[in-house]
Amino acid sequence: MMRNSTRGRSPVRLQMHQLETRDTPAGTVTATFAGGVLTLTGDDDSNQIQLMQLGTDITVVGNGGTTITGGPTFSNVTSVKAVMKGGNDEILSNPIGPFSLSGAANFDLGDGDNTLGLSTAGVITLGSLTVKAGDGDDSITLSGLAGSKVNGNASFDMKAGDTSVQMNNVEIAGSGGFKLSATDGADSVHFFGVAVTKAATISTGLGQLEFVTNGGTLGSIALTGTGVNPTLPFDGVELVLQGTAVTGAVKVTSQTGARVDMTGVTATNVSVTAGRLGAVLVTASGAVNLTAGGITVKGGSSQLTVSPGVVLDATGDIALLATNSNFLALSGGTLNAANVRLTSSQSAASEGQAILFATGGAAIALDRDITISVRNAQLAVQDSTVNARNATVGGSFVSQVSLAGGASPLLSLTGSLSLKGTHASVDQSVGEIKVGSNLSVSGSATGGVSSDPGTVLDVTGTLSIAAGSGDVSLNFEGNQLSVGRDLTVQGQQSQTLNLDPFSTSTVGRNTTFTLGNDDDVLSINSKLAVTGNLTINAGAGNNSITVGTNGANFVVGGNLAFTSLGGNDSVTLNSPQVTGTTRITTGAGADLLQMNGPTLFTGATTIDLGAGDDTWNAANDSATTSDRVRFTGTVNAKLGAGNDTLRLGLSPGSGGNANTVVDFSASSANKIDGGTGLNLFDNEAGAVTGTVAIVNFTDPTP
Repeated sequence: MMRNSTRGRSPVRLQMHQLETRDTPAGTVTATFAGGVLTLTGDDDSNQIQLMQLGTDITVVGNGGTTITGGPTFSNVTSVKAVMKGGNDEILSNPIGPFSLSGAANFDLGDGDNTLGLSTAGVITLGSLTVKAGDGDDSITLSGLAGSKVNGNASFDMKAGDTSVQMNNVEIAGSGGFKLSATDGADSVHFFGVAVTKAATISTGLGQLEFVTNGGTLGSIALTGTGVNPTLPFDGVELVLQGTAVTGAVKVTSQTGARVDMTGVTATNVSVTAGRLGAVLVTASGAVNLTAGGITVKGGSSQLTVSPGVVLDATGDIALLATNSNFLALSGGTLNAANVRLTSSQSAASEGQAILFATGGAAIALDRDITISVRNAQLAVQDSTVNARNATVGGSFVSQVSLAGGASPLLSLTGSLSLKGTHASVDQSVGEIKVGSNLSVSGSATGGVSSDPGTVLDVTGTLSIAAGSGDVSLNFEGNQLSVGRDLTVQGQQSQTLNLDPFSTSTVGRNTTFTLGNDDDVLSINSKLAVTGNLTINAGAGNNSITVGTNGANFVVGGNLAFTSLGGNDSVTLNSPQVTGTTRITTGAGADLLQMNGPTLFTGATTIDLGAGDDTWNAANDSATTSDRVRFTGTVNAKLGAGNDTLRLGLSPGSGGNANTVVDFSASSANKIDGGTGLNLFDNEAGAVTGTVAIVNFTDPTP
């Protein structure tokens, strides 16, 4: 019989055993060689290799734990082809001595944050250079001693991520030049002493693009990027050129903003185009010479600055054509160009502005014209000089030309100066304005010219100031006013109308004031001579007109005419010397006509003071010491209906002297008619010579 029995089991004891160490290697790079081409194939790990060259032999060295399969030394290498795949890869050249490939150098870095460093304290020679990379932040350096050269093209095809390319002392001689394309990311390319025989072309996606060159020569430059913030030039496409000669054109295109800074630069021309809202900043920080064109800027807003002591020479135009605002600023710098154009295409509701501002001893010399056109347009010269042919300032709202500063600024034009807008003005606090043709100021609401003491305004052609149905103003208190042809002033309302030059001034032909129905005040001193006719149409209102200065002859070479349409007018003629006819017509109102000697009216004089209680005084100022009021032509005066007062001369018994006398000619046609009303004339208190019929007056002291 069998017996069942149970045997006791010892419990199993669990223990921890340390496993064999398994460090993650930095991948494997396989090296193969055929037909002079060294092919390097990485994996998705972070591979690190270095290419050590001696003669035509290259030894592939694995760094950071990277394993090299094949070789590792290969002879008679003419080309290198690397396909690194994923991972944060690094490829370096030998740090000392030459690195030379007669054939192509092709590097496909793959995805990851990669580094390609062909940098050596020796000469680099490559048949061509092609670099590709996937997504990730990539850093690429090509740096050798002087004489380093890529005989073919240098091409870079980068994907998303931040890309940095640094090149030093390298010539790129291929017909394709230097070309880099990238997608999104912040990308930068820096050249130091780099020569590109043909074009340097860079195109990137969303993110900032920066291209900096220092020294060297390039065939042309074309940058295209998206940028980030449209209102900040530094967040768009940025180009910095220092001591660089560009054989062809420089072109920058950004969907947002852009910045260009140039120092010691030669190129044919520069064009910068930003997005609809993009801000563009262009700076000439050092000498710039544009040999076959100028600078053209488009975008939302633009600014071109010429720094102190810097000369910007352009054979073509400086054209700032941004949509909303354009600003050209010189602070102690020099600009030589064909034309300057600051124009914009903004809507009428926009607050756009365009300003040309020269200050700090700046000098602008143009072969042709200045055109400023926008809603608010301004040409401002401060302690500086501007020379051009024509200047047109056409702000749809404000148009202004101003001269200011401590030193004497100069605006000199061989052609014309034209201002047109809702509000148009020339404001001259110091300095000299010289216009070789016509000066036209035309505003629909206001139009004016203001010149402070010490200034000079010299217009070879016509000076015209018009304000349409608005306010017109003319205030000249400067040293000298010279107008070669006509001076015309027109406005339905008037502000200050004052011609008070310090030195002898002339109007070469006619002077005409056409004013509206408000109360006009006009004063002209005797330093101004009018070669032709002086015509003042004051309209209705209580007008005050003073022509000439006591004791100094006011010369009118043609006819003198004053006309108003009613109101209580005051017309004072101090020492006029009128070669032609004189006609004073004041219309209805209590008017005053005052004539102070020495005065000579050579032609026929016609006076019609209209209805109202009028007063005509002539030579009745006891302070007169020089000469009489003389009429050598016929006089026909009508004081019209109303109670009028006539005072002709001042007898010695009434305090007069030999000069307080009114001389009429011997013509029997001379006549003064007081019209209806109680009109007073005291012949004993007055002093009259010659022949004149005075009718319809009563002697208050018979």
